[in-house]
Amino acid sequence: MQDAKTSENSSYTNQFTDQALVQLIHELEAKSIVYCCWPSVRATRSQGTSATFFDFLVRQPDIQPVKAIILSLGFKELTFSKEKSSNDGVLTYLGHNSDSGELLCLRIYSKLMIGDPGLKNYYLPIETQILESAVRDGLVMTCSSEIKRLLFLFSMVLKYSSGICVLKRQLRFSKWEMNELDQLTTPRAHAEKEVVSQYSPSVADEAMLDNCLSFLSGDTSIRSRIQTGYQLRKHLLISSGFSPSVAKSRAWRHQAADCLFPFRATTKQVRLAKGAIVAIVGSDGAGKSTAIENLYDWISGYVWTKHIHFGKPPRSICSSLVHMMIRAGRLFDRIMNTGWFVTPVADITVPLVFRYLFLLQSVLLARDRQNIYRKARKLVNNGALVISDRFPLPQLKLMDGPQSAKVIEFKKQPDKLVDFLLRMERKYYVPIQLPELLIVLRVDPDVAVQRRSDENIALIRPRAQEVWDTDWEKTIAHVVDANQSIAKIKFELKSLVWSML
Repeated sequence: MQDAKTSENSSYTNQFTDQALVQLIHELEAKSIVYCCWPSVRATRSQGTSATFFDFLVRQPDIQPVKAIILSLGFKELTFSKEKSSNDGVLTYLGHNSDSGELLCLRIYSKLMIGDPGLKNYYLPIETQILESAVRDGLVMTCSSEIKRLLFLFSMVLKYSSGICVLKRQLRFSKWEMNELDQLTTPRAHAEKEVVSQYSPSVADEAMLDNCLSFLSGDTSIRSRIQTGYQLRKHLLISSGFSPSVAKSRAWRHQAADCLFPFRATTKQVRLAKGAIVAIVGSDGAGKSTAIENLYDWISGYVWTKHIHFGKPPRSICSSLVHMMIRAGRLFDRIMNTGWFVTPVADITVPLVFRYLFLLQSVLLARDRQNIYRKARKLVNNGALVISDRFPLPQLKLMDGPQSAKVIEFKKQPDKLVDFLLRMERKYYVPIQLPELLIVLRVDPDVAVQRRSDENIALIRPRAQEVWDTDWEKTIAHVVDANQSIAKIKFELKSLVWSML
């Protein structure tokens, strides 16, 4: 094991207190595995909060034992593609703190890679020096403040010299990055040149390091940023074993690709080994929107997450035209006081053309829902987590299922056009299969009405009553009591989603 040195910078101690992380540290040290851990500089975190992204450096022979320990603790493996492992041997895992419900992301290295994970990683061959110079910071072994500052410096240069930052003119550090820089400012804060020359002579170029250090001031021009990024990429490629001529050409190619195709980097995201649809169903007043927003904020920073709305799917051109015609009819009804839309849509006093339009609108809505379901399934197959607001269920007749039965009372029965449209609506709903996780927010109808007292009670109460009276025990649904506090609902939803991953 490493010598129990004490860190010169104790400001990180409060960041190593996550329950899952502490448990992992105990397991590693119990098996005498040499490691070094530090908060990831690639993570975007709010100022003042504890870190939830950590980098672990271990020796190559210890990779498999570490992987076995992490999986035994309930962590989930993430990837950048359909394969189980990400590029350059970087393993990514997601953990869950059962006490707080919060998530923890770990990146395990045997080779120290910096840059964009899964895209353009650059090798910095100082693993042995980092492991040998690791210091004790509370419960964990972490790298010295000089190495932390060096890794932070190189990561910021690679990030802010990229094409997407240049195009968006993101020339200044975020609040978290400024806070990180302040924490890394030590009496030896400007010892990067000494550290680099000692640990990695191949990148010890004084002019390049001076240009990198100027990044910390945030006053460099765009041209200087691009040139400094190119110089750092070239030196890192040389330290990876490339010849100077090859490293120079590859660095220019990477820099040109970043500037010409700046948004290409956003296409590769951290994915689940197996994607899923999480559908949250409930009436108005059950707290669906708040629950979905909390779930999205909770997990979207860690894995590829998409939010869809089955109740209001994106309209096709035909759906938009029919919707505009119906709105025009409602406007005409208000101006001329005809009373067409006061009575139920199926009433025979409503002109035949509008009854056909309402029936056609239901069919087109079913098609729009099938389209959004197909897109969601495509995302799931690529490893995304899709959070759905509402979902078509046979148990619920008043929300997202077939609606044509409300508008089929025509004068002449049977009507071949009506029969055709009814068949088409049912046909569009058939391919929509149940989600991997179905959550029903069940709220008392009186509570739902109180929460939405400023809205149409005649619409809210029947929907809430339908959800309340449905027997969900014979379905795959997980019923959550939406009458309880928001904090308890959030915790229960997080536990359900994590158990499904």
